This record gives sequence, structure tokens and C-alpha cells, in this order.
Amino acid sequence: MLWWNLLNLRSPNRRARVHAAGRLATFPKSRRALVAVVRALADSDLGVRSAAGRSLRIIGPYQIRRVMEFIRKGTIDESRALEALIDLIQEKDALCRSAAAEGLAAFAEHRASAALIGALNDPVTFVRIEAVRALRYRRNKEAAEPLRSVLADKDKLVAQEAGWALSDLGDNRAVPFLLCTLADGDEKVRSQALSCLVSLCGTNWIRSEAVQSAVPFIATELNNMKVEATTTRENSGRSPEYRKSAIGIDNRRRLLVELLGEIGAPSGTEAILEAIATGSERVQTAARRALTRLTDPRAVHQLVAILESTDVTLRHEAADALIRINDGAAARALALSLTVSNGDVNRLALASLEKIIGWEAFDEVLDCVPTLVNSLSRANTGDRTVVLKALSRIKHAAIFPAFLAEDRFDARNTEALIINCLCEILMKSAATISEPDLKAASRLRILASQGSVKSGVTSGDIDINYYSGAETGFRSVDCSAVHCLARQELGRRGISDSV
Repeated sequence: MLWWNLLNLRSPNRRARVHAAGRLATFPKSRRALVAVVRALADSDLGVRSAAGRSLRIIGPYQIRRVMEFIRKGTIDESRALEALIDLIQEKDALCRSAAAEGLAAFAEHRASAALIGALNDPVTFVRIEAVRALRYRRNKEAAEPLRSVLADKDKLVAQEAGWALSDLGDNRAVPFLLCTLADGDEKVRSQALSCLVSLCGTNWIRSEAVQSAVPFIATELNNMKVEATTTRENSGRSPEYRKSAIGIDNRRRLLVELLGEIGAPSGTEAILEAIATGSERVQTAARRALTRLTDPRAVHQLVAILESTDVTLRHEAADALIRINDGAAARALALSLTVSNGDVNRLALASLEKIIGWEAFDEVLDCVPTLVNSLSRANTGDRTVVLKALSRIKHAAIFPAFLAEDRFDARNTEALIINCLCEILMKSAATISEPDLKAASRLRILASQGSVKSGVTSGDIDINYYSGAETGFRSVDCSAVHCLARQELGRRGISDSV
């Protein structure tokens, strides 16, 4: 009964007082029990003080606000209780130190903060945790620096509590730690870290300056985890504990890689590329998807490789990333992808190229024109059409001689496209074409494959049509449009088209 324990606290018998102080913990919501416990902290006997400290540890979560209220009203002698708790936090009994740390949260004086900061170096884990929680509850700015050092605590739980405390203090230097905590294996821990990030950086925390600047810290953590994962994999055959540890490291690494993709900062590119090179299959898959969310020219090579993935969604994401990069290297990579013997990849690459403004004028694209032309001889009809459509868009002076030099158009069914491209080049950029090329165009003749006559392709006022050739079973292509345009340009230059 409460009244009996309150009476025994005044007993001259030490054992009775110790027993009563411990029993007060069974009344966690009682105002009278709280006052009695705090007063018992100032008892002359260590045993009574320790028992009161253990009771306060249980009562504390319910009553800290009441303690502060009682102090303000004078119900409890603040200086007497504070002295008792400061003495108690230095006792040998870890439970006493833990209870005292929790009780000190109720006091606003600097001496309470100093005692709690000293307890951050306590050798016992749960004492450090209670000290961090008390400092978090007090929201004392002077504790920010000591709490930052606790982020490196060897015990993960202590470091996490320090992270939560710093977020409550509004210290952005906790952001790197909180970001890495998002890869924790415990869903509750990840949820708490996310709440802290939202509290610090707002609902759009992923795009905040503090998060963007913390990317190098995540990259360093990933590098450390790579070394740890390598060591663990080497020992994974020795015991189940190693195998379990390897899976945990792998999951954390995967979550951090996904986080880098969500943040989308270019400073994370190298870490993602390293994960593709050295990670497990799950980590590599996550890294490839993360890479598609970046806009960094250093990722072009890997993005092109992703275009050949069996995952259709991933292929399209890689193409979108190359479009966003929007430079010569990306355009060249997409142009070379046109030569891959996969119709889906070819069509996706061409569609992506056409979304890059001015891609046909990039020097990097012009350099790969010979490769594109050579691919025409080994591509199937569908792939060949895609390559021809791309070539027709490229800077005319570069593509015209490549077309004229080709004699591999037999049995291909795309002769009309070739003639149309040549006509467009002659009409738009005839002045940039050399004299030898113009003379070759004026004498052009292409032999087509067997088959039904296709409809003509119109270029300006000139129709380009198939007609039956002299050879039995073959038909040739009417090149009169090309001849006419080439001769017009030669005549304008005053050059005779003699064979």
C-alpha cells in the first residue's frame, strides 16, 4: 500500500527505507509517490538512494513533466533534488547512474547539463542511452557538440539516440548519419530516421541542400561496406553468423544505393558505378536503377549497357537518363546503339536520339557515321530502316559521301529511303557537297532486290519510283531525282558532268 511505503521512508531502519523506496516504483502515476522518490534521492544512505534511483527510472517516463511542475511550484526542493541526482550519477551502480540521468532531464540548470554530458562517456551502454535521451528532452543547444561526437559511438543504439536528439535540436550536421540510418535493417529505426529528416529538412527533404551535400558521406559509407562485405563473404562458409551478417550488409548496401538514386546528386555517381562493379546481384540491380535517375555524363557507358537489359522498364529509364544528359557523349552512345542486333533497342535508341535537341550536329555523332553505315550491310530490314532514318538526320556533308560509297544495298528493300535521303541532302545542303561526290551522285544507279513494286517516295516536285529493269527477275530504282539535283548543282558551279 502506498501510505505504508511513504511511512517507512521516514523509518530510522535502513532496510525498511530501502524496501519502501524500491516499492514506490509500483505506483508510477502517483503524485505522492513521485515526490517521495525524489526526496529519497537525498537520503543519507547509498542503498536508499540507489533504490530511489531505480524507482525513478520506472516512474520517470510518466512523471518528468510533473517533476518540473512541482519544482516550479516549490513542492520539491530543486537544489536538494538536483544535488542528489548529480551525486547519484557518479555512483558505481549502473542502474543508479541510469536512473539519475533520466531524473536530471527535469532540471534546467547548467549543472544538470554538465552531469549529463559527462555521462555520455559512461562505460555502460544503457547509461549513455539515458543520458542522450535526457539531453534530447531538455533540448539544450549547448549539448549539440557533445552529441555529434556520440554519432560515432561503437554501440548503434546510442548513436541512433544521438541522431534523434540532434534532429530535435535542429542541427543539420545530423543529416549524413540519418541518411545512413535509412538503410538500417529495422523498419522502426528507418521510420524514425525518416521522421527526423522531415523535421530537419521539410517534406521535400530529398531535394534539400543539407541532403545533397551529405552524398559524399554516403559514398564513403558504401566504400566501407564494400570492404566489410568482401571480408564477410570470405568467411561466410565458416558459420551461420557470417552468412547472416553478409545478408545484412548486402541489404544495407542496396538501400544506400537506392537512396543515392533518389537523391540524384552527381557526386554519388562513382559510388553507384562501384556498386555495379563489385556488388552482389541484388546490389547491382539496385545500382543500375539508381544510375538511371542521375544526370551525369560519367554514367553514359553504363547507361548504354543498360539499354540491352531484359527489363523493359529499366531500358526505358536508361534511355530517359541519356536524354536528360543531353550532350555529345550521350548522343554518340545512343547512335551506336542503333547498330545493336535488337529491334527494340534500336527503336528505343532512335526515339531517344530524336528528343535530344541538335543531336545530329554533335561532333561525337559525326565521328560514328562510318560505323552506322557499315552496320547497314549486316542489319535486318527493320534495323536497317532505323539506322537509315537516323543517318538522314545527321549533318548532310558528313553523310552524303558515306551513302554514295555504299554498294551493299542489294536485297535490302530500303532503296527508296536511301534515294530520298540523298535527295533531301542535295536540296538542303548541296553547297556543302564536294565536286567528286556530286559527280558520283549524277551517275548513281542502285540495283534492287526481287519483289513487288513499292509506292514511290516524293521529294519536292520529283517522284522517285521503282520500275522493271532489263535483268530478268530484277528491278532497279529510278535515280533520276538524284541525277537531276546533282547536275543542277554542278551546273550552278560551272562544272561539266563528263563521265
